[in-house]
Amino acid sequence: MTPGVRLAQRIAGTIADWLHRGEILESRARPIQPGDVMILVQRRAGFIDEMVRALKQQKIPVAGTDRMILTEQLPVKDLISLGRFASLPDDDLALAEVLKSPLFGLDDDDLFNIAWDRGDQSLWEVFLERRHLAPAYDAAARTLEEFRDAADRTAPYEFFAAVLGTARGRRKLAGRLGPEANDPIDEFLSLCLQYERLHAPTLEGFLHWVETAETEIKRDLELGKNEVRVLTVHGAKGLQAPIVFLPDTCRTAHDSNGIHWIQEGSGDQLFPLWPARREREGERAFKARNADKIIQEQESRRLLYVALTRAEDRLYIGGFEGTSGRPANCWYDLIADAMRELSDSVNVDDGLAILELRSEQLQEPDKKDVLDVRAPIDMPLPSWAQRSAPVEASPPSPLVPSQPKVLEPPIRSPMGPDEGSRYRRGRLIHRLLELLPELEPVDWLETAMEFVSNTQYELDQEAKQEIVDVTLAVLNDPEFAPLFGPNSRAEVAIAGLEGEFVVSGQIDRLLVTDESVLIVDYKSDRPAPKSIEAVPLFYLKQLAVYWATLSRIYPTRSIRCALLWTDGPKLMEVSSKALSACAS
Repeated sequence: MTPGVRLAQRIAGTIADWLHRGEILESRARPIQPGDVMILVQRRAGFIDEMVRALKQQKIPVAGTDRMILTEQLPVKDLISLGRFASLPDDDLALAEVLKSPLFGLDDDDLFNIAWDRGDQSLWEVFLERRHLAPAYDAAARTLEEFRDAADRTAPYEFFAAVLGTARGRRKLAGRLGPEANDPIDEFLSLCLQYERLHAPTLEGFLHWVETAETEIKRDLELGKNEVRVLTVHGAKGLQAPIVFLPDTCRTAHDSNGIHWIQEGSGDQLFPLWPARREREGERAFKARNADKIIQEQESRRLLYVALTRAEDRLYIGGFEGTSGRPANCWYDLIADAMRELSDSVNVDDGLAILELRSEQLQEPDKKDVLDVRAPIDMPLPSWAQRSAPVEASPPSPLVPSQPKVLEPPIRSPMGPDEGSRYRRGRLIHRLLELLPELEPVDWLETAMEFVSNTQYELDQEAKQEIVDVTLAVLNDPEFAPLFGPNSRAEVAIAGLEGEFVVSGQIDRLLVTDESVLIVDYKSDRPAPKSIEAVPLFYLKQLAVYWATLSRIYPTRSIRCALLWTDGPKLMEVSSKALSACAS
């Protein structure tokens, strides 16, 4: 066992003992909680993973590391290999990685039995032929066939969620790799959702996106969760905790590439200097190296100050040496020298000399979080967490206000003889009324003309001018000014319940004041109706659903609805009486 692993286990054991005994944090007058502890390291590589693993072995809630390269995590590598195989079954390496992964658990002998003497056949083809050699092979082949079929018809998140859930992939990965596998798995699933919001949800596209990006996940560890935080000193700037451990103090900063930057003459230009061998470096290289060393030591002292000042109540200093011993002027020596000047208290514990500084709690404890909110460390999972979720009853289809169950007024098809010009006109006016109010009025004309001049719309000059004129006529009309003012919003999503139906829609323009709420729906029909009676019932039904839903959201304000006809332009308010009749 390496010194770093031993130290990580000792720290985790100490924290577990505090939690088990209910040791009191004097400044808070309550037992210590996991969220009271922060562990700081100088670098992410190496020790930080051992520390997280040791805490999870002790079943201590831990937030994990503050950063991780997702594609370097073992469970993520296994999931990516599975995705690659499901997308391309002829990828022999991906299939071999999947079969040996915790998802299927085959060993080298199994892989040899499957792969040897197969000639020009792919590993997948020969695996299907030899699946009868062992029950485990046949079970794996059936599962892989299901994954292949799902890859062609499901989005990335749905695919991997089924692998990890229904197929028990998460349990298998965590069983082999330890509970620390859950953090990268959760981040990987979050990345699936992020990709689906930005791109077409294809499995092959997602895998290419993840692998080429080498995504580094930065995690916010200041979320108030009751978990131990493990992060770098640099990442801890601005954070504090009642108890802080500094276990990584026996290392010093090194110039990673040996390049020194020097300044020539009186200018500000810098030049790189790389002495290939130190014994042959010249005077300039010697001075440049010493100058860089001083800068590195100064930065190291500043980081040490940050590390020491993160603790509110308790600070524990630890360290472990490598085969070359402890470097001179490392943090451990700097801290030990200072403490020997401040303390005469020397204890011996497990063969180690321990310097201790202690001051009594003189102020009244901070009792703002006096309640013990710790979850039991050994609390077993409830039975429902280990069962598949029951099949939910199919809910009624969402009620989309823009598609009520009445006949829609006749419109020309976008594929009709006019090549969709009427349909395109209304869509472009609608879009301009959404975009232009966000700009300064002086920019409206130029922006609108640039927008409609996009070649994809295939508009002649007369059509462009007409659309811009109609849009600006609406925006410049004093009657409509409040609709596009600071209290209004465009394209407001709305959701609610209308009887047994779920309402899901989008309001073109919403104006909310302290007294009232105004719902505006844009219509580009030509000619515009002259009265409410001439308005198609389709439009009124749509407004009635918005009106009923907003009435429950804003019960103390009057809800008004209006149709804004771009032909005119004209604002036509619809009375609550007419809306009530349509809603019934």
